[in-house]
Amino acid sequence: MRCDADADADADADADTDTGLAGPYEITHDCSETYGFIDVVGTSFDWGFDESTETVLEVPFLSVAWYMSDTLDQAVFLAADSADVCGIAGEIAAGTYTGAAWTFRVSDWSSPYTGSIDVDEFPGAIGDGVTDLSVQFYAVVEELGGAIGFPGNDGSVNFTPTVTPGGWGYATVSISSYESSIGETVAEVSGDIEACHCEALEGFAMPDASGPPSK
Repeated sequence: MRCDADADADADADADTDTGLAGPYEITHDCSETYGFIDVVGTSFDWGFDESTETVLEVPFLSVAWYMSDTLDQAVFLAADSADVCGIAGEIAAGTYTGAAWTFRVSDWSSPYTGSIDVDEFPGAIGDGVTDLSVQFYAVVEELGGAIGFPGNDGSVNFTPTVTPGGWGYATVSISSYESSIGETVAEVSGDIEACHCEALEGFAMPDASGPPSK
């Protein structure tokens, strides 16, 4: 027979599980409920190319999500030309997604999560105390055997007005990847985002790149 104290403890535990807490912060805008605003377009030879006019086509990105670590100092953002980027995060990580995507990661970040951060092509080690912004673009490159993630090396992200762990992540994005071997920008995106919380991005990583994107 259970005593009232045990029953009360279980009731308290059940109540705790319904608070929307994820580690040290409350989830207030989860992607499973609604996506935020996104107005971002991008170009890459491997995302879209009109051979008749030899024109690289603009790709509209339709959803964006983000995740803050339990330690409140590591954040990852992911956008795709899918309307449900959180739902396909696993496909992107596995390299089975056939569309376009891009991601950026902020390491060794601290509150307040606001202001502009420049892209670092060679970010330092996580935990070194230096805030770094690293960027990767995702494309299907048949010449390289499928989907790859290749690094960005220019631009910045302006977190305005701020981002809130578990809530909206606001930012203006202007990032690109310049390939010195061909002397051209091979991918770039720009625009404004309002990212929702996505638990699926915990531990997210792009597929390994085996070379530069095709041209």
